[in-house]
Amino acid sequence: MSGVRLSHIKVLAFVMLFMRCGRRSLCAHFSHISPEFFSLGLTITLLAMVLLGGRGFIIGSIVGVVVLTVLPESLRSIQQYYMVVYGLGIWLLVMFLPGGLVSVTLLPNV
Repeated sequence: MSGVRLSHIKVLAFVMLFMRCGRRSLCAHFSHISPEFFSLGLTITLLAMVLLGGRGFIIGSIVGVVVLTVLPESLRSIQQYYMVVYGLGIWLLVMFLPGGLVSVTLLPNV
């Protein structure tokens, strides 16, 4: 409508985005990144942090990180059953608080 070809702008944005990603991957090449860092356990932990805190809020992610960082230290005495308690807690949270812990304080009607 204003005389700008939208397809050209989309292609330009796409190319600029991938140039930026390529630059970052080049920088990562000179520092230490290994496949072990991106393991399934880390992915599950990060997902659990977001689920625990709440998906819709940044403060929810922060709450999830704090809780799941402090939780292993507090459950150190029952190290054999830590994963059972961890999994049961995540399951109960998803069942009874689908909005996360933050939804209880910020959105009491959800």
